[in-house]
Amino acid sequence: VVTITDRVEYQNLIPGMEYRIEGTVMDKATEEPLTSDGKPVTAESIFKPEKADGSIDVDFTFQSKGMKGQKLVVYEKLFLNESGKEAAVHEDPEDEGQTVRLVKPPAAPKAVKTGDINRNRADIYLVLITVSGVLAAFNQKRRKIGNRKI
Repeated sequence: VVTITDRVEYQNLIPGMEYRIEGTVMDKATEEPLTSDGKPVTAESIFKPEKADGSIDVDFTFQSKGMKGQKLVVYEKLFLNESGKEAAVHEDPEDEGQTVRLVKPPAAPKAVKTGDINRNRADIYLVLITVSGVLAAFNQKRRKIGNRKI
């Protein structure tokens, strides 16, 4: 499962008026809507801007299995929520600011369980390295003391 957060920046909206933003994730290569579990990947958000200019985040969550390396672009439409009238459209497949490329997520670190033999070995090596360092420092100090006349 992956979530793409699309930050939609707007200008010249009427503060306090209710708007609806609808987005669709598109496959950049085919310029067709991306599907997940047989359905187009879409999201919407209803908001009332406090100021004429600003931004809103719209989250798209979908199954990404088998999509490694795929380039996706987000299309948006803005509507006046009361009337449903379309106010603005942004559908540019070449807009790099709207494009994401799916990459393989980093592997999760292996959980270490109590009694794990590899964990115990690592602890033993850490203790040995620490003890070796302390002994070396102690011997160095003893040599200095041994060379002095008391």
